[in-house]
Amino acid sequence: EMQLDYIFQLIELVRCGRCRAVVPAAEPTRRFNQALREAMKGTVWLSGCKSWYLDKNGNPATWPWSFEQFVQDMRAPDLRDFELVA
Repeated sequence: EMQLDYIFQLIELVRCGRCRAVVPAAEPTRRFNQALREAMKGTVWLSGCKSWYLDKNGNPATWPWSFEQFVQDMRAPDLRDFELVA
């Protein structure tokens, strides 16, 4: 539900005409994936296993931080992390 609300906030930017598309910016995405890999060090996910939980770059599709952090991060998108396509 929190993830959907987050996505709906991004969709609303398009729906209300603020932009035509919302695209994750490259640098914030790179930083997030680096932080994710750091947080996952020492876990089975970064031990060389093969799993559908890993994307083509080896980034785990799991949340390594606290639930409280998840709630905070899902409150609202930080628009600095996105490109709003006119």
